[in-house]
Amino acid sequence: MYKTIVTRKSAAVFAALNRGDAGPLIEGLDRDIEHVMFGTHALSGERHQHHSVVSWYERLFRLLPDLHFDIDSVTVMGPPWRTTVAVQWRERSLGGSYVNQGVNLIKLRWGRLQVIRIYCDTQHLAQMLDRLAGDGIAEAAAAPILDTAPDPARSSKPT
Repeated sequence: MYKTIVTRKSAAVFAALNRGDAGPLIEGLDRDIEHVMFGTHALSGERHQHHSVVSWYERLFRLLPDLHFDIDSVTVMGPPWRTTVAVQWRERSLGGSYVNQGVNLIKLRWGRLQVIRIYCDTQHLAQMLDRLAGDGIAEAAAAPILDTAPDPARSSKPT
């Protein structure tokens, strides 16, 4: 039953992202969030502060305003106090001229998002961002959004 609930909630979060709404995801963030997009580009980097994660999703939707995910599979493992979710997806944007695929590896503790690691073809993503920058969209070439300062209230957490 628990795995079914997490699978449905994961699908609902991606459905909201398809509408350009990161609200359900943001509302689920744990105080000790780790949000990572791999690569070297405007969407890469690691964030631990709530406002940094919010800024990242705002940038994502500015750069890819018609972003749409198709979910291929959701795998849920572990108990409610230490759940791992793997969401395999395909994405498209920019009128279909940009497509990619990947996996979000998510860790939950009692239903709260502790870790979101986004794995995709980052070279392909960086090339698309370079094209956008070449078309005059400066934010596509911007530095990654990172935490502005260490958060002293953030507790250390086991990996």
